[in-house]
Amino acid sequence: MVASKKLNPSPPLLALGHFLTHEGLLDLVNFKYAAGAYTTLDLFLNPWWLFVAKFVPRWVSPNAVTLTGLTGVVIAVVLTVLVRQEEPATYINGHSVHLLSAAFMFTYQTLDAVDGKHARNTGQSTPLGAVFDHGCDAFVMSLNALLVEFQTSHPGTEADDASGVVGSLAALVPMVSFFAGQWEHYHTGVIEAGGVTESQYACMALAIVSALCGPALFQTKLVALVPGAAGLPSALLDVSVKQFMAFGVVVFAVLILVGCVARSVKTGSASLLHMAGSFLPAAVQLAFCLSICRAEVYREHRLLCLTAGLMGFADLNIRMVLAGVGQFRFPVLHLTLVPFAVVSLLGFCIPLEVEVHVAMVALVIVWQVVSILWLACDSITQICEQVKIPFLAPVRPKGT
Repeated sequence: MVASKKLNPSPPLLALGHFLTHEGLLDLVNFKYAAGAYTTLDLFLNPWWLFVAKFVPRWVSPNAVTLTGLTGVVIAVVLTVLVRQEEPATYINGHSVHLLSAAFMFTYQTLDAVDGKHARNTGQSTPLGAVFDHGCDAFVMSLNALLVEFQTSHPGTEADDASGVVGSLAALVPMVSFFAGQWEHYHTGVIEAGGVTESQYACMALAIVSALCGPALFQTKLVALVPGAAGLPSALLDVSVKQFMAFGVVVFAVLILVGCVARSVKTGSASLLHMAGSFLPAAVQLAFCLSICRAEVYREHRLLCLTAGLMGFADLNIRMVLAGVGQFRFPVLHLTLVPFAVVSLLGFCIPLEVEVHVAMVALVIVWQVVSILWLACDSITQICEQVKIPFLAPVRPKGT
């Protein structure tokens, strides 16, 4: 472990949307992005990204490129939610909205890789670009997890999905892994990209399969699809395709998580106590998510509860992005997550009418979205004013 470096003070406890500290803002101005090594898939796709970057006009800012991709994923979620309001028979065996989701995911992933190359090609690299890029990644991670749940389930299988813990972990543990990646950057100054592109393309592939075959395929027992599976141990005979995939997702996410922790302990500059303290909020958020999974409201409104938990992770992950770039101490307690914690504990500890609990969870989702927008707008405004750059308009290269 290298010598410990001094971090800027943490934000005040009541800093909800105004999270980026003045000292952190000053450090952010001098931020230099340091990425980890490309994976095999990254290297394979890099020529495509370079090719696309050549066609982005000079007058388009890198942040506009990122925002375009983000908008597409948001549209995909909205359209999918609207389709889910229809009769299950219209989408249970496949629906074109999932092909559209795959297209929007592909667009986001491509533009997410192109924005930085476009910034360097045109001399528009700024500290805001790095923050906005990774902040959007944090939000899209939660949206992709939600899309995966829409694509692999339908009302007739909600009871089965809600009864197993692996399915819940498959949606939530990747959020902890993303947090771990930003947490690693916070402690080491390097962002390892391993697994990010792979997971994005896995989501695209799943969306395409769901468009062609529908959620019903993922609820099919594995034994019905795999030749010779009847000879498997009896414990595996009742495993569905979704359960099998969920187990693989959890294992993959845990491996990424362990890698982030191992590298941070080996090369990080902080004490083990500080490392553990800065990771604690993600562990606590996961615990509250699992707590609401045991409530009656989860069994009847699983996707609503997952949305609340995933939005909380998006909020938390964006804050870790800011702390890593601004190098200020990451608070252990985040008041923006308290409403979800209270609602989770109430459902677990006190018998509540499901309708009442549903209303509370819905209000938490509204609050989390407002919190994320508040945080994003305040941080972007502060950075633009400090660095004296526009948000979406092109930045004039230095010396011109």
